[in-house]
Amino acid sequence: MKFNPRCELTFALNDQSTDALLGLASQKMTVLPDATLIQDRYFDTTGIVQHHSKAAWRQYRVRRFGGRRDALLECKHWKKEISSLRQTSVPDHELARLTSPIADKSWDGKWFQKKVVQHKLKPSIETRLERTVLESMSLEGPMRLTIDRGIQCQSSANGRVYSPPVRLMCNVVKMKYQISLPTSFKALIYEFMLLPERPSLLMTLSQDQLDTCSSTPDLLPLPTTCALPQGHFTPSSEVEICQLG
Repeated sequence: MKFNPRCELTFALNDQSTDALLGLASQKMTVLPDATLIQDRYFDTTGIVQHHSKAAWRQYRVRRFGGRRDALLECKHWKKEISSLRQTSVPDHELARLTSPIADKSWDGKWFQKKVVQHKLKPSIETRLERTVLESMSLEGPMRLTIDRGIQCQSSANGRVYSPPVRLMCNVVKMKYQISLPTSFKALIYEFMLLPERPSLLMTLSQDQLDTCSSTPDLLPLPTTCALPQGHFTPSSEVEICQLG
């Protein structure tokens, strides 16, 4: 399944600002019932997130929601602030096919397996988080706000395992819309003086914290504060996170 492209802005907030933003946004948007538990396994070519300064970013991941017994094979692609998503649902027990060196043409997830084989993708980072979703319709079109809290990350590269996972003490907020930035989102950006980060924010923070743990193992487990990468991303900036994962 392929979803229509849409614009997406990413922000990092502390708990206090997140609570305030959620309270204000919920006055005009519908909060979907029950937060969703999401677990992602990201794939790339080296087991390490790579960064390049061009205009596109493609991300491969296996996503699970809560206690569901299926998994979603996903490829998310960004070009500046425009994102698109390709997604296929497969039973959990079929994920073992991703380790095969030969793509199975009869499998629903053959396109994802083909990318794994073609680019020699390997598991890189696993993340777990709790997502709250708000939705609404505006004059500019449908709008969606996601708030990710309790973010934990764990390296799955080269057999390295951190137990318990590293926790990021910041939250990731995303504003998703069709073409024009909705007035409600503009108001939130102005009210909280938000500056967009690169779409790779979660992966950048996770990799930085895992690198810190790797160099200072005595710090594990590591509840740590969120250190944002230098600089902010603006929709007009050209940025590529060449992270095949």
